[in-house]
Amino acid sequence: MLRHGSISAPLYLDANLIVLARQDGETWAITATNNASRARSVKVKLPSAMKAKMLRNALTGEQLAVDKNGQLQLSVPALFGSLLVTP
Repeated sequence: MLRHGSISAPLYLDANLIVLARQDGETWAITATNNASRARSVKVKLPSAMKAKMLRNALTGEQLAVDKNGQLQLSVPALFGSLLVTP
């Protein structure tokens, strides 16, 4: 999944956190990488095709819902990343 498909401009970007979306057909992946020494939380606006979808954290198995407005609340641990995929 992460080797194929299209990648969009960053959904969020600052000095320590970057959130990217990748699409391959109907499958989506959201990656978030945090290089800060503290955990970060951010609300990101996802592409309209992702409204009301469910995502699964590939590392923990946790299920996350994209709200009806296409926004997702992310919490990324310090010096770590998250990989969210559509089931």
